Amino acid sequence: MEYLPGQGLNTLIAARHSFAEGQAARVVRQAAEAVGAVHAAGFIHRDVCPRNFVVSPTSESLTLIDFGLTLPATHAFMQPGNRTGTPKYMAPEIVRRRATDQRVDVFAFGVTAFELYAGETPWPNTTATARRRWPTTRSRRSN
Repeated sequence: MEYLPGQGLNTLIAARHSFAEGQAARVVRQAAEAVGAVHAAGFIHRDVCPRNFVVSPTSESLTLIDFGLTLPATHAFMQPGNRTGTPKYMAPEIVRRRATDQRVDVFAFGVTAFELYAGETPWPNTTATARRRWPTTRSRRSN
């Protein structure tokens, strides 16, 4: 495996790394291009998240890694099944064990881009299954 100098995007987000003007947009654009290349090749990555992007030391380039869950984007591989990926970035159809397609990567990319700019995911108060935690004083069910 090729050595990639730099840090995981997750590490930079956790450290509240301050990208120079325009660098954050460049990182997001390159992440979108990487996901697009996977899709153009006919695959679904299925684990797009900040820890699977390595940012070069100068923040000039970004590389998508970890293709361990990647599958062909064909009917046989898009059927309902096991939940795979990183929970906070999973599309609802994966969590609900519904049929999937390449849009699950687009969803996860959107969560990743949001987190890069906001410093947290769109749902910071969630459990590992990306469901809202309700206060224990309520008798409300979370579906």
